Amino acid sequence: MTYYYKALRPDGTDFATGTTKPRKGRWMPRIAGDLIMCERGYHVADAPAETLIGGSWPCKLARVEIPDGEWERDGRKLLVPTYRVVGWLPAWWALGPNGEAVAALIERAKRLTPDEIERLAAAWSAAGSGGSDSMCITCR
Repeated sequence: MTYYYKALRPDGTDFATGTTKPRKGRWMPRIAGDLIMCERGYHVADAPAETLIGGSWPCKLARVEIPDGEWERDGRKLLVPTYRVVGWLPAWWALGPNGEAVAALIERAKRLTPDEIERLAAAWSAAGSGGSDSMCITCR
């Protein structure tokens, strides 16, 4: 069996509709009719790091099962008429291979002081100046 992944809002609702709330082991209500990307159907992805396209952090991340052959593919995303949660995963997996560090950085950024923000802005500006001081010794 191939598993797919679904990112959800922290409260468990779907990013696209804000209404569906899956429960482990139960199929989501089936979407009737044609599946239309970003209009009708549930989005799942074939890799955890592809699930937040169209979503945001923080999130919940589920491993899901989908019906055989009943889907439309758009790159790494699939559009399906229903899915079933088979397990919950660490949410930071949705942020990619360095997701745990990225999640920690996001949390730290929430607590930056005004002085830290000023120092970061100054460092960012200096790094982007393009002057010869920023070149390595070999490139001078």
